[in-house]
Amino acid sequence: MVTLYNNAANWSQTRVRTTGGSWALLAAFFGGDVLVDGTVVADKLAADSVIANKIAAGAIGAIHLQAGSILASKLTIADFTNLIPGSEMTEAAAWTIPTNFTLNANAAGSPFNSPGRIQWTYTSGAGWIGAVISQRFPVEAGASYLFHVQTFAEAGITYQLPVRIYWYNAAGEALTTPNNYTSVSMGIGTGFATKQQVIVPPTDAKFGEVRVWGSRDNSNGNASFGGLYLRRMASGELIVDGAVVASKIAAGAVSADKIQAGSILASKLAISDFSNIVPDGEMADPAAWTLPTGWSRNPGATSFGFESPNSLMFTDD
Repeated sequence: MVTLYNNAANWSQTRVRTTGGSWALLAAFFGGDVLVDGTVVADKLAADSVIANKIAAGAIGAIHLQAGSILASKLTIADFTNLIPGSEMTEAAAWTIPTNFTLNANAAGSPFNSPGRIQWTYTSGAGWIGAVISQRFPVEAGASYLFHVQTFAEAGITYQLPVRIYWYNAAGEALTTPNNYTSVSMGIGTGFATKQQVIVPPTDAKFGEVRVWGSRDNSNGNASFGGLYLRRMASGELIVDGAVVASKIAAGAVSADKIQAGSILASKLAISDFSNIVPDGEMADPAAWTLPTGWSRNPGATSFGFESPNSLMFTDD
């Protein structure tokens, strides 16, 4: 940059050397305090010119992001098993929150698993008030899900926060009664409480949403809820064939009714008494005997002095 001047003519001019090799007039130098707040728009910024350390932590919220603009490859997902959107309760936009309910993004001092909570401000009266409504989430009809919710109130307060999951079909229409919702009964409580319940979506259910009310009839003060999750429970199709080994099965967990008839071969058995070749010598299995009229199996035959725990009895009519 160079400044040319002529004292006699009271004249000066400043020019700047451009990347193209020419000299151009320099209009002005200015600092940030010369800019009016909110006047710098996105098209005035060079591509990739804003870096992460120039953005204040927490300055960008969901409302500043264009729908569908963030790809999964750009996300670090901490828990993809929880189906309820906004379950951390740190973003008010993820919930429909009516009057008398407030989202508190920082639940410090409360025992919830979630970093935030939603608080109900009690007002006197009768009936349920609310409801707080979650965004909808996809489900599979007939599959088993584990639902979890936590509630809390300060000492001396009695409360009830009824919870329901409402069901919708593939077109987004509410299912008809009696399959339009599943209740997660929250009994009248005090202090901190946790409720878990196995939920099975009804036939035709493709989506669900959580709704939470405040019951004025059974409450006398403010209460809050958090720690929400709905997770698909493990089922047979989620387990790879051959993945369950003997060390994962508790002792005594497999009963006879879980074993297919004829599936256990003699080579797989350790026989403690191979001298008795009579099938079911203990007379414990009715299917091992053909009993004609007048004969019956008699459990508890030790009272008769038999060595077997059961006996076969003939009744003379």
